[in-house]
Amino acid sequence: MSESSKSRRNVRQKMESDEIAFRLHLSFMQEHYDLPNGFVWGLKDESDWAFVIKLHALFEALVTELLLAELGREELQNLAEHMELSAKPVGKLEACRSLGILKDEEVKFIRKLSEIRNRVVHNIREVNFGFAAYFEKLDEQQFHSLVDALGFGIKSEIIIDGKKITKRDQFRDNPKHTIFVASLNLMFTIQERRITKKHP
Repeated sequence: MSESSKSRRNVRQKMESDEIAFRLHLSFMQEHYDLPNGFVWGLKDESDWAFVIKLHALFEALVTELLLAELGREELQNLAEHMELSAKPVGKLEACRSLGILKDEEVKFIRKLSEIRNRVVHNIREVNFGFAAYFEKLDEQQFHSLVDALGFGIKSEIIIDGKKITKRDQFRDNPKHTIFVASLNLMFTIQERRITKKHP
């Protein structure tokens, strides 16, 4: 077998392995939280407003269980569930950061998502919220900060039809899809860490 054939076979096997792992993670998450079949994957088809709210709720559940798994104390469940997710200095994210079970980049992602969620959930006029319009209102530094925060696991550059697409371009051209992919990366990272109880 030629080297190129071996390389193609290895890539194909890696893709098949990743797809199996992805489907297992997705299935486990939906069963664990008693979610309708297809709930997580269906987020990408929601309005931007609903996408933000439902995605944030998923992350809050994941972080709460990660924290409880680390503490190992069932009697603290009610307390943990009522802690604010992004509050400083006593929220769930800060607790997880202090315990070393969430990395700074992971906290940054969820905190930015919380910021957007708080913007849209407390004002009914935001029901028509859209990422494209929201991004247009950001100055260059704010947009750079958002891409840095929400780009978890997103490659800095991809090639499509021979054209280089930067991470910034991905956020500009297809914001919800890009955030959805980044979210899956982080959700599965947290889920696996909770199950294995391995620190990052």
